[in-house]
Parts: sequence; structure tokens; C-alpha cells
Amino acid sequence: MNMKDMILNELSKDDYKDDFVKIRYIYLIVCNTFTYDMRFIYTNNQDLKNEIYNKDVKLDNVEDYEIVCYSFAKVLCEALSLYGLEAKIEREKSDSDFKHVYVIVKCNGSFIKLDPTKRHDSTRVKLNSSTLDFTNLDSSRQEYFDDKLKEADSIINSNRKNKVDIEVYYNDEKITELINVIEDNARKRKTSDCELFFEKLGYITGLVNVRDDLKRYDDMDYYYSYLIRKFNLNKGKNQYVKPGIFFKNDDKTMKDIINITLVEYKKFPPRFYVMKKVDENYKIRELEKDETIELLKEYNCPIVQYYFEERAAKMIDNRIRRIIK
Repeated sequence: MNMKDMILNELSKDDYKDDFVKIRYIYLIVCNTFTYDMRFIYTNNQDLKNEIYNKDVKLDNVEDYEIVCYSFAKVLCEALSLYGLEAKIEREKSDSDFKHVYVIVKCNGSFIKLDPTKRHDSTRVKLNSSTLDFTNLDSSRQEYFDDKLKEADSIINSNRKNKVDIEVYYNDEKITELINVIEDNARKRKTSDCELFFEKLGYITGLVNVRDDLKRYDDMDYYYSYLIRKFNLNKGKNQYVKPGIFFKNDDKTMKDIINITLVEYKKFPPRFYVMKKVDENYKIRELEKDETIELLKEYNCPIVQYYFEERAAKMIDNRIRRIIK
């Protein structure tokens, strides 16, 4: 992918003469193109950690789309330099060899902080959510900054191609509307709390499976976790939905990533779900008992491995559960 030409071609339009709009467009396209490399958090291999942190991305020949904060910052600086915009990489104070970094860019006398990874802007952009870390460092000009941001987003949105159909994929507002409909219907039918809990879980599975635009693990994991929070599946008494990231035991590169989710509701036997790639897209489905146990042998997650194995042993075979339901 030649990202350099893509940026130059788009920003050659008359709508993008203002430097602020250029900066905003570059931030959004970088967030939309790249995804956080989850391996960096979980690996204990210092060589692999160093390789991931210092990954070199060629703007005119992008081949690897999973990167971490330092590569995000380098890509932003290189793209901004195409227009002579003053940008520099800032490092947070830390004892770690791998400090979190972000970009500061000067625009019209003010300084703007660009941080795609701190609070998941790299995924929030893909979900058409508002960004949290495209921010103004000059508080005295906040109202001006807010107005410029609205103007820039309006210009960029009017030029966008391949817009996500929110009626199919849903945005935050649509998710809220959907939840209200589900809960209203449940009250009318006098649905039990248990039935409503698993009905919501079914909707989450459907919303995950309908997406074909989130092809990398961190994006889909963020969306899945967002839905669990939004549907309040961990808010009730004695109900528990715990997603875990798992890596294949014999894969030293740690690129074979799946999500295994433990679901417990009151005194009912536990259930497990797996989210993994089917062709190019992540799909989620419920697991049988034997399959759960085999997956937990094949894949590993040091944080929850023992507890998940312990709970898997208490599962009831799904076929039996359907008979006694």
C-alpha cells in the first residue's frame, strides 16, 4: 500500500488548504490504516518486543499494519513532514526501555497532541467514534480548537469514500437504541433475567459476526469488549463475562491469536465462546465442552489459563443442555 501517494492525492483537493485540516486528515487516516500490535503487551521475549517496538514502516510501501506507539509516531511525523509541519516525538517518563510516545505538532501558533494508542483512537476511528487523544495543549484557545475540529471533521466526512453503513454495523447511538428495544420487549414478554442475559449475549455474537471491516485482532477485541460493557453484561449480581486473549503454544511469533470468553450466570454451568479468524474475518461461536478443553491445551494465556481450565471442567455438554433446557 502506497500511503504517501494516498495522502498527497487526497490533500491536493481545495478543501484541504488549511493546515489544521491536513493534520486532522493525516491523524484519521493513520488511525484508520494501522492497528495496535497486541503481542507487544503479552510477550516476554525481549528480542520480539524490541522488534515490534522499533518496527520500520515505509510510508510509500506499507506491508505491516500492526504496530505500536513508536511506529505510529514515526508514521505521523513522516506524513506531516510532507507539508512542512513541525512535528516531534515526545516520550512519557518511565523506567521502561519501551516508553510510551506520542506526537506534538505545531499549527497556527498552537500545539496539538496526537496519540493514536493511549486510549484506542486507532480503533475508535474505525468504529466512527469520537477521538480522545487528538487534543489541544493550549487551554486558552480551547474554544477555537473545538470549532476548528468540527469544521475539519465536516470537510473530511464530506470527502470520504466507502462510508460505513451504520444501519448494518451500528454506531454508539444505534447500539443504545437496540438495547432499549431489547429491554422494552423483554419487559413486555416478562422475560426472566436469565433469558434476557443470554438474549443480549446472542445479539453481541451477531453484531461481531456481521462485521467484515475489522480484520485485525485488536480492532475486533476492542469492539467485542465495548459491546460487553455497553450491554452491561458484567453489571448484574453473579453474572460474569470474561474475554481472554490466547496465543498458540507452538507459535513463537505469537501471530496466531484467538479470544476465548468465559460466561457464567449465577449457579448455571459455565459456557465458553471462541472468537477467531474464519477466512479474513473474526467470527464468534459457542464451544462444546471437549472443544473448549482442547483449545485450552492448544492455546495459552498466562493470566487466566488455570481458572479457565478449572471452569471448563465444570461445563455441561451443549447437547445435554439443549435437551434439559
